[in-house]
Amino acid sequence: MIRRIGGWVGPLAFVAAAWAWSTAAIAQEPAVEAARARARENPRDADAQLALGHVLRRAGRFAEAATQMTKAARLRRGWEQGLYDVARVYFDQGDYRRARTACGALARVSKQGVAHHACMARTYLVWNRTDRALEEADAALAVDAQSALAHVARADAFRLRADVAQAEPAYRRAAELAPQDVEPHLGLGRLYAAANRRDDAVRAFRRALELDGDNPEVAYELGRLLGNDAEALALLQRAVTGRPTWPQAQVSLGEALLRGGQNEAALAAFQQAVRLSDSLARAHLGIGNAQLALNRPQEAEAALQRSLALVQDLPETHMALGDVYARTERPEEALEAYRRSFDRDPSNPESLLRAARLCVSLRRTTMAAAVLTRLLDAHATHAPALALASEVAESRGETASAIQLAERALRGTGTIDRRAVEARLRALRARAGATRSGSTQPPRR
Repeated sequence: MIRRIGGWVGPLAFVAAAWAWSTAAIAQEPAVEAARARARENPRDADAQLALGHVLRRAGRFAEAATQMTKAARLRRGWEQGLYDVARVYFDQGDYRRARTACGALARVSKQGVAHHACMARTYLVWNRTDRALEEADAALAVDAQSALAHVARADAFRLRADVAQAEPAYRRAAELAPQDVEPHLGLGRLYAAANRRDDAVRAFRRALELDGDNPEVAYELGRLLGNDAEALALLQRAVTGRPTWPQAQVSLGEALLRGGQNEAALAAFQQAVRLSDSLARAHLGIGNAQLALNRPQEAEAALQRSLALVQDLPETHMALGDVYARTERPEEALEAYRRSFDRDPSNPESLLRAARLCVSLRRTTMAAAVLTRLLDAHATHAPALALASEVAESRGETASAIQLAERALRGTGTIDRRAVEARLRALRARAGATRSGSTQPPRR
């Protein structure tokens, strides 16, 4: 019977982000070599051979891991755990055909078919076939209601359907059955993160990290969720150290570095992501943003055009191109790029806010007012837009409107310079009061 869900082993190291690739590979290599040495010393020890496969899988060296785990599984006849772990590698790679073949080997040895059904459930999830996955998971549970593997597979299927009510108890049941395993908590964290239950997601990921502090997937998920602080950066660095060949982790690390103003280090991470996967649009977007932050607009534009060629509808790419055009004195192109960005993601007001600020800088107050009207139609309480709209109204001599907008800005959401807005509001009210007072004085004789 298979009892373990996770089972990855191996130390990680904290690395300087500017050397995210070379240093990470060096830091990760001792774990591989140590496991390889143990495997060489014990060539007939199935556990030692499988442990090497786990370390290789953790490091993202999937082809080697599959070969090694296959070798380990052959050393122990009818070994469900070893055969299932071969399939895991193919789950990671999204290789449905090979995963199905690996599960077929389990069918010949799995007692009552529990491990085979659980394996096929995970295989169907590679293609997002949740109906078939649930059929297989339920078949496993009909034989063995204590199968943690089947409960996790069932929970994953419901998570892919965004069905929190069904996925949550399934993950919790798996965690009860396998209290030392990471996967139920990792799955719960992903479920809560997708449902915008951030605090619950953080708790789940932290529990997973307690169980396996060296797991790069857990470090990646928690680091992305925490955002812009030292812990998030350390976790993302840990993720790329543990799996140096993971381009998405390199991108997330680059984004965290960029938010922290470490532009050169961010650029290095994004460039490494491109070396690993040139077709990753967000990596080219990151290069563009980093190059622009380093005041290299030509290099930024080239990277952003590459991102756009890969994914035309990525709103962040259009917004970044707007920034490039604004920086290089191409206002019409900038305004159009900002508009395209907002059209693709109306939930983000930032692109139209940048467009309005550009209009103000060009003294196109009528156009600025029109842009801000569209923004505020979608985001009525957005304080930065309300504050800017107040300034635009004031510049056009619309004092009453400027007062109303400033008052709304102070009640709105988002970061503004409250003292500046309050000071301008006092001045506007004083001006309005003086105007009313002057208009009621009797004419001089």
